[in-house]
Amino acid sequence: MAKKSIQVYFIIIVRITPVNFNRVLPNYQQKSVLPEKYDLEIFDRDIIQKDLNTEPIKVYASNALAFGSSHYGDGNVLKELLAYKIPDIYSGIIMINPKELEYLLASKAFSQPIVSVIASIQHLEKSMLPTEKKVFRLIKNAAKNAPQKYLDQIISKLYPEHYELLMAQQRPIFDELRRLAKQMPLEQQEEFNRFMQVIDTKLNNKMQVVPFSAKEFRYKLQRIEERISRKKVKSEQKAMQQLVAVSYELSDSKSLISQATAKNSKKTKRELVARGLLVYNANILRKMSEMLVNSPLKDDKELNDLLYNAKAGVYGIPMAYRFGRKSFIHNLQKITDKLQDQKLAHKMIQTARQLPTSRESVSAFIVKTAFCSPEKIGYELLYPSLGTIEHLQPTKSGGPNTLDNMALASKALNNERAHRTFERQLTLYPETYENCQKYADRLIQLYKSGVFRKVGLSKWYIINFARKMSKMSPKSKPLILDLKKLH
Repeated sequence: MAKKSIQVYFIIIVRITPVNFNRVLPNYQQKSVLPEKYDLEIFDRDIIQKDLNTEPIKVYASNALAFGSSHYGDGNVLKELLAYKIPDIYSGIIMINPKELEYLLASKAFSQPIVSVIASIQHLEKSMLPTEKKVFRLIKNAAKNAPQKYLDQIISKLYPEHYELLMAQQRPIFDELRRLAKQMPLEQQEEFNRFMQVIDTKLNNKMQVVPFSAKEFRYKLQRIEERISRKKVKSEQKAMQQLVAVSYELSDSKSLISQATAKNSKKTKRELVARGLLVYNANILRKMSEMLVNSPLKDDKELNDLLYNAKAGVYGIPMAYRFGRKSFIHNLQKITDKLQDQKLAHKMIQTARQLPTSRESVSAFIVKTAFCSPEKIGYELLYPSLGTIEHLQPTKSGGPNTLDNMALASKALNNERAHRTFERQLTLYPETYENCQKYADRLIQLYKSGVFRKVGLSKWYIINFARKMSKMSPKSKPLILDLKKLH
């Protein structure tokens, strides 16, 4: 990528009076307002209002390039079988065909009154993983007394109770981390205590300034892109790809700032670098806002929230930020990586990993999705059960991207396995023995009914899958599949 030349401008300091940005937040969260005596050295009131208020902005031509979607080669043939009720090789659930979720998103099925939402996805309840299934049942119970409410309103109503339940689940884990932190050297203890002060602020929905992180922003943007891609709406996909492309212009790097700015004797080099980086990232975020306002995605709540929060971080505006388990562990590891006592570092990270996830805890799921759009909540209910291509030998471990190294597994369990060996997977999920047989039995039925010929598969896929399972399983307890019905 070509280096960009950055120009840094010095602007007279302006004292800004309180500005209400008209952001709608939950009743128990405070609105984001600029404090009475807030000095902002770069941006004046008009710029902030223009950036943070949802007024139409003229879009300028962008040279952003669209990213192509990834493919699995022969795996696309295998994915055609998801239309025929295929069980997950790990859990045995009948996986959801991604095309069905695409249809629900494209038809805005989740944006209808809750009684209609339930009718649209009731037949998928058996395919939901345990936590999502429990959440769906809570939604159905709540809908009995409010059939015309919307999905986000139902989740918001459940939030207060489950927020308290989640806090009760998390508290002992945070207490244990604080106890372990007392074994750290003084310098790391102080860093940990400052870190936990920020975490307590998030957990209690208090206002704080969270510095902008380009890396974290791109990660969240790519998660949204994944959701948008499921809808198969080309105009939205193209708009999203352009936003992602532009996001790669954002930077956390100080090296982008011109060394020439250091000649100003009135400001230290560090101050100039920080100011220049702030201006640079703010301009890129403004460019993305201009693109969004004039795109088919202009009403996407999650996208608008992400850009709003990013600008608040750049401008240093206090807001109520929500706790995120994944980012907590990531930032904790930055502290523990400095420890010489590796046993202590490992124990602290393993303790942090005990924090409930939205995959394991109903309360964590509800708190995570509270005040998201109905479309996002519906997506989170079904997304873990989507059928995906699973590389039996992970590609990171040298596994080929070929059909004989592929099977179908649910998105959640595919992600959870990550790069774990299949032998280790069988130890952690012994039910895989039984569920792989269910998978093979269903494939044999589809082969005999002519579905394999229709999608372009031969019976050798089933034979090779059985051989692979036997080869990758432990010799002490091999996974031997019964293929008698195939012959």
